[in-house]
Amino acid sequence: MKEWSHTSYQMMMEYLYTGSIVDFNAKVALDLLGLSDAYVLEGLKYLCENTLMLNVTKENVCALLIDASKFQALELKKFCHVYLMKSFQEVSQTKGFEELEYYPSLLMEVTKLAFSKDVTPDMGQLQQP
Repeated sequence: MKEWSHTSYQMMMEYLYTGSIVDFNAKVALDLLGLSDAYVLEGLKYLCENTLMLNVTKENVCALLIDASKFQALELKKFCHVYLMKSFQEVSQTKGFEELEYYPSLLMEVTKLAFSKDVTPDMGQLQQP
């Protein structure tokens, strides 16, 4: 099990006591995604997923897909799938895409999506917490 920093635990406690986190950003969200999954904190997980969805780029989408799969962040995972399909040519040229070779099940998901005839991704609107 991944161990988190003391700071991460402090931020989790801040969220539990106040319902928010001062200086919340994508880096914090990524760190807290795992903690929120481990401690089954759905509200915090929702906040983390939405923050990360707002910060997906062609360079980080594959890493976020891996983390989303690892931490059962289903909305983030769906969003990454859609982003990947909309930007497949660009994303497939990144170093992050090459990292998928170490995650065969995710690589298979992406491959199936890429070759699916009826892929009409709709990113929809991000939900505000």
